[in-house]
Amino acid sequence: MATRDIPKPSFKTCDETSLTLAWEGIGHLEPSDLLKLEYKKPNEEWVADNSVPIEKGESEAVIVEVIDLEPGTPYFVRIVVLTADGTKVDGPHTVFDTKQIDCNNSPKKCAIM
Repeated sequence: MATRDIPKPSFKTCDETSLTLAWEGIGHLEPSDLLKLEYKKPNEEWVADNSVPIEKGESEAVIVEVIDLEPGTPYFVRIVVLTADGTKVDGPHTVFDTKQIDCNNSPKKCAIM
């Protein structure tokens, strides 16, 4: 599987400490392939602890929520495929930023960078 076969996650919704991301299904998956969404802050390494498992389903559209993020912080996110033989294929990353629009208790928003 080539990186170009893995879509970039796109923004769906968010609040101050979470992101909900969506993308079209990933083609060319084997039944034994595992999927996850990895996330990290700038200047950090990609680590397995910062990931959310992705359920493979019948639907072409996939939605995943990442929670417990730090407010006002940019995050890199990417989809990763783990094959049965142990190969890890990283998809392209996208940057999202959790931030508060103002300090007047108005709803929190998320900026896409």
